[in-house]
Order: sequence, then structure tokens, then C-alpha cells
Amino acid sequence: MATWQPAAQVAGLGVGYLPRWIAEREALAGRLRILQVQGVRLQTTLLAAWRAGYEGRALEWWVKRFEDPLVAAELVS
Repeated sequence: MATWQPAAQVAGLGVGYLPRWIAEREALAGRLRILQVQGVRLQTTLLAAWRAGYEGRALEWWVKRFEDPLVAAELVS
């Protein structure tokens, strides 16, 4: 049985699909915001990671791009 832990999403470091029951649980607890998507679910994985302790200006720039809904939409379209 899979153990679903949306730690990356809750920490603001991940974007991804979650089972509805987990997304709803985390949203009710105020840890996540549920966004509706349109279209077909992609059969691919998008990961972004960096080494802890190396948070510089480039990472700050990248993270700000994820906060832009248009950029986020392009990444998952």
C-alpha cells in the first residue's frame, strides 16, 4: 500500500497531482490550495530539486516563476 506524503507540495516546493482525499485533507488543514486543471492528465513527471544550503538569487528567481500562474500553466501544459 502506497503511503502518500505531499511534503514537497506542503512545503511549497512541489507541484503535482495528488489523490483527491489527500488534497482535500491538506486543504482543510490550510496547508494546500486546490487548483482545478483542464485537459488530460499528463503521463509524465516534472521534478525540481536543489541542494539545501545553496539558496541563491538564481533559485529565488526560479521559485518566483512558479508563483506566476501563467508560467505554472505553461510548465504543465
